[in-house]
Amino acid sequence: MSDLPFDPALLRQTVIVLSSRLAALSAECSSLSAERDAAIAQRDAAIQENDKLLMILSQYKRTIFGPRSETLDLGQLSLFTITAQAVRAAANDDVTGGRLPDGAEDRGKRPARPNRGKLPEHLPRIDVVIDMESQICPCCGEQLHKIGETVKEAFDVIPMQYRVKRIVRPRYGCRGCRQGVLQAPAPAQAIDGGMVTEALLKPLHTLLRDTVMSYPRLFADETPLPVLDPGRGRTKVCQFWAIATDDRPWGGPAPPAVVYMFAEDRKAIRAKQLFGDYHGILQVDGYAAYKGLIKNGGHLVQLAFCFAHARRKFWDVHVATKSPIAAEALQRIAMFYAIEDRIRGLPAAHRAAVRQTNTKPLIEDFKPWLEARLLEVSKKSGLGKAIRYTLNHWDGLTRFIDDGRIEIDSNTVERSIKPIGLGKKNYLFAGNEGGAETWAILASLINSAKLQDIDPRHYLTDVLERIVSGRTKINQLNTLLPWNWKAERDGSEAKLAA
Repeated sequence: MSDLPFDPALLRQTVIVLSSRLAALSAECSSLSAERDAAIAQRDAAIQENDKLLMILSQYKRTIFGPRSETLDLGQLSLFTITAQAVRAAANDDVTGGRLPDGAEDRGKRPARPNRGKLPEHLPRIDVVIDMESQICPCCGEQLHKIGETVKEAFDVIPMQYRVKRIVRPRYGCRGCRQGVLQAPAPAQAIDGGMVTEALLKPLHTLLRDTVMSYPRLFADETPLPVLDPGRGRTKVCQFWAIATDDRPWGGPAPPAVVYMFAEDRKAIRAKQLFGDYHGILQVDGYAAYKGLIKNGGHLVQLAFCFAHARRKFWDVHVATKSPIAAEALQRIAMFYAIEDRIRGLPAAHRAAVRQTNTKPLIEDFKPWLEARLLEVSKKSGLGKAIRYTLNHWDGLTRFIDDGRIEIDSNTVERSIKPIGLGKKNYLFAGNEGGAETWAILASLINSAKLQDIDPRHYLTDVLERIVSGRTKINQLNTLLPWNWKAERDGSEAKLAA
């Protein structure tokens, strides 16, 4: 190999060329890396959008093709038609429009009343005659003779049968002195003009609310309620807040009950107005208004969250995308519920002991598993949101482990919200805020009666009769709470049987 002369200029030129090529390659690599990052971001965004659309499509298909239990058959529709006609006609004072028969001395002296229609002719009638104790004229002592009668028809319901209850009050005149017409006074009416007024039942509703709020463990939820907004040609969205209690799962003292409260909206201030002074455990979903109760040093309320809500988020992802991670999360949560099924109805101390032994290890394994899975998926995806929701609410979700009185979920109040949701499909909206208040009162009494296995019709009929007749005074309303009413009724039936 021969020695070549060293050329510094050539070396410098070679270095410059190589440096230029290296810079070009570096720039090209940076460009390719940026394109790769953009493609990955675009892919992730497409995956997220695809997951979102799949979930929307899945929910839409379940809505369209799933069971529609709210659909009314023809028989139900005819029933509601009869009921609507009856309610309109019930406000009519009597079938004669309040006028005496032709020939009576005071004909035409009473103000005319609007004709609100008649009850269906095909319904059977029963007569309840309210007569005078004595048919001797108090003026001259002569025997009275019947000259007519006043008849008031009211829509009446007995199990599996509709009929018209006729309140008949004979009118008497005296041939001896002809001093006027005598008639027994009309009985007190539970329904004035065909409608139950809010003032008649509001004290009982207030007592029900105060009683429920006195228990140390409650469930709460809220649901939108459309209310007609005059002048705007549409409805405004108000809220029903539901507050429920039920100690049956652990044999506690609180009876099952629910009370609904009407509010203009679901702002955090409404939650503070309802629960700001409450001392106890409040089991709810993850709505931020409830979390505001414990912020800024608040310590009166202890929040427990609902595992059913966390599970539902994984379920939606699983149905839409068939995600194996979502499927495994559902399987793990199912193991918690299997333990709960075995201990339902047992004393609180026993439930807590079983949870410590069997559920706690599963819970302690679930959290790190979720944290690891969160690193594998996009945080903006449906699955990522389900995992983050569960981790963000972890303390409240797992509070049931240490306290046998707490349920694993808030399904107690969820079941009490369902009748309101079904009602909205039928009634569509409340006519005004006063109507919504009345709706809340009646729904509270009816659904609390159902929780006591009481026929709401029998319960409300008796309650109204007691209040209107004065047999139950304002300081005795406690006896009309559904569980006390049932205990009194059961006691009376037991005495009769003995």
